[in-house]
Amino acid sequence: MLPASKARARLAQVAKGLGIDLIGVAPVERFAAAPQGHKPADIMPAARSVVVLARRCLAGPMVNNHWTSYTAVHEGNIGRLDGDAYYLARFIEDQFAADTIPVPAMTPYFRWDEEKGYAAGDLSHKHAAVAAGLGVMGKNSLLITPRYGNKVNLVSVITALPVEPDPLVSDELCPAGCRLCVESCPAKAINGDRTVNQDACRRHCWTKLPRGFAVLQCWQCRQVCPANR
Repeated sequence: MLPASKARARLAQVAKGLGIDLIGVAPVERFAAAPQGHKPADIMPAARSVVVLARRCLAGPMVNNHWTSYTAVHEGNIGRLDGDAYYLARFIEDQFAADTIPVPAMTPYFRWDEEKGYAAGDLSHKHAAVAAGLGVMGKNSLLITPRYGNKVNLVSVITALPVEPDPLVSDELCPAGCRLCVESCPAKAINGDRTVNQDACRRHCWTKLPRGFAVLQCWQCRQVCPANR
């Protein structure tokens, strides 16, 4: 078994081998303000660390407004991230003998308010990414990273292994005076305070093609963000 002191370097090495673009680590203490039921310890009582992985989104489908390509890239990233999280969790259990839980990148999740059309993952990967030093939350509630802007998909792994944490990002990646995402949102779903009207966003973003395929038709808040340039 490997000593815990070597965990951060080995996890970064494994993530690189998987093709992960970004990895960050947060101690569970940074989740003190998370809603009850959505803290790492609510999922794993013995939790010590949260490891967050990010894969970047391809720029081409985003620029060319190709619904099918963008949807395939988005869903492909989600599927790959679930596989990445499983592999990393298995590595931690095998090499460090520490219980580890991969949290689904997208679905399934418990919390759903049918009336408001509001969903919440068991753990917010965006907030976990902020706590793990990967970036900051933008006005449209998407994570903004220094390297890839908000063009990333995320997944988290909760572990009982104490892992050296990463420093928080202090740069103003979402300038206070910028409202491009708020003003350009076709659904008027972005509140500008790092929250969105999920129901309005979901109803506008998803549509069906003639064969019945569900596709994403809007990613305007990603496309206009200056951080992506």
